[in-house]
Amino acid sequence: MQSKKLLLWWFYSKGNLPAIEEADAVVFICPNYNDAVSANLSAVINRITALYRRNPFYDKMLFSVIVSGNSGGDSVAKQLIGALNINKGFILPPYFAIMEIANDMGEIKKLKESKIKHRNLHKI
Repeated sequence: MQSKKLLLWWFYSKGNLPAIEEADAVVFICPNYNDAVSANLSAVINRITALYRRNPFYDKMLFSVIVSGNSGGDSVAKQLIGALNINKGFILPPYFAIMEIANDMGEIKKLKESKIKHRNLHKI
């Protein structure tokens, strides 16, 4: 089996952007801010455009973990679909997003491994 590279992307810093060209899949860790992608993640998506113009992403899969305090995870998922699947060509596999509700500090760290396996993220 061919080895695959997974890029877990939750912040942008200079020098990390080219790593997306090497990755077979990208996982966006998205806190829900008023039913929207955060400003920092929005900036990352905008910066990815420079890479996309050089090298289309038709061979890269998009996954996400979306964390909300109450609701709106679906709105964030729709934004990712529009920005990365429709506009930039990332492959959108079934169940590409894990959406969780977490209200207390560190609560999301209790995500059960079975949920990750259920979404097939462990097969990347």
